[in-house]
Amino acid sequence: MKKLIIAATAVFAFLGAEAQLKTPAPSPTQTVKQDFGLSNIELSYSRPGMKGRKIFGDLVPYGNVWRTGANSATTLTFGDEVTIGDKLIPAGKYGLLSIPGKSGWTLIISKQTDVTSPAAYKQEQDVVRVQASPLKQKQRQKHLRFSLQTLTQQAAIYRLYGQKQWLYFP
Repeated sequence: MKKLIIAATAVFAFLGAEAQLKTPAPSPTQTVKQDFGLSNIELSYSRPGMKGRKIFGDLVPYGNVWRTGANSATTLTFGDEVTIGDKLIPAGKYGLLSIPGKSGWTLIISKQTDVTSPAAYKQEQDVVRVQASPLKQKQRQKHLRFSLQTLTQQAAIYRLYGQKQWLYFP
């Protein structure tokens, strides 16, 4: 009886430890935060991997709204007002969406911060749309990646890298 109680305790302890084990997400979450001017900019997104798949034009169809990441909505938070394209945007948290295309992309800053599927997107919530042309790169990206480039007191340019292309938006 004593051995049975010890064995049962060991099994329950193992199951409890297993339930608390956190495994890596297939599309890991990343946050890029950068001091900018007198404040900062923060971009939060999940990094989908290619995993032998063709992403743009297949898994993410051309011409459709995409959450610009995986798992959950991609968000941009501005600590101060910013200008994107020719539009002044107040400080706050916004959704970052895109419409990939073979020869050009539309990047969308939206009031919606919870869009995880095209059906949830509402165009009337757009704050600004910016056109961007994809540029070829030699190396294939295995995971989607954003980086901040050309950082000055007045300007920051985000780059989005995916597959064998990258694009940027001011």
